[in-house]
Amino acid sequence: MKQKTMFDYKLNNMIKTLCCAVTVVFSSLVNAQENNIEKDKNYISLNEKSQLSKLWLAYSSLNDDSLLNILSKNNYKENNSISKLVIKQYELNKIKKILSPFKDNQYYSLQIDEPVFVRDDLAYTVRKILNYNDKSKVFNLEITPCGGMDKLKEIRASKGMSLFIKNEIFCDFPVDDPELVKKIEDIKSSRRFDLSFGGKIYMRVSMINEKLIGEVEDVDFSIYDRKNKEIIYKWNYITKSQ
Repeated sequence: MKQKTMFDYKLNNMIKTLCCAVTVVFSSLVNAQENNIEKDKNYISLNEKSQLSKLWLAYSSLNDDSLLNILSKNNYKENNSISKLVIKQYELNKIKKILSPFKDNQYYSLQIDEPVFVRDDLAYTVRKILNYNDKSKVFNLEITPCGGMDKLKEIRASKGMSLFIKNEIFCDFPVDDPELVKKIEDIKSSRRFDLSFGGKIYMRVSMINEKLIGEVEDVDFSIYDRKNKEIIYKWNYITKSQ
């Protein structure tokens, strides 16, 4: 039987160390994915205009007849008062069932994207990355607006049905790694159209003076390099993870 040499022991130790490192990395990725899935369960997506319309109607002070006129084609077309009562009894319950998940929930998410000329969905848009601040170690973002209640961004589902977003936490993003700073700066200066943005904002929603307000409480933000087809940066506001 062949005896193990010192080289064999060192090789085995290296393999064990490598396996442990891979396991740790894999576990962290799985945990991060599970956390995101769990978080998304608690937030209703507003990426579709129909979702925002339902939210607005659920939070509005419209009475039953107004809701029927907006959401029921049968009620809108019907002129007979008796038939309207029958329609009201049947369809109002359906409408309230549809709006109930929105009325009973305060927490909503919206995708982050870059501006496009025409879009069918909804998004919170980041126009571009501005200069890096060496002192605070952040890249500023061109986002309109970024501030308090006097600077609200309107996201519109249809005429009269809008969400006004209050954002005081997502005006920049931190980058501690000097090499990554240089990489982002290089792409910005030489091929800026290769940078695209993604992620989500997470909001607590309330109706204030008949205006639907979404206050940003958390952010997942990522930067994608189109040319090399890779995500070069990911960040979460609450965990501060990069």
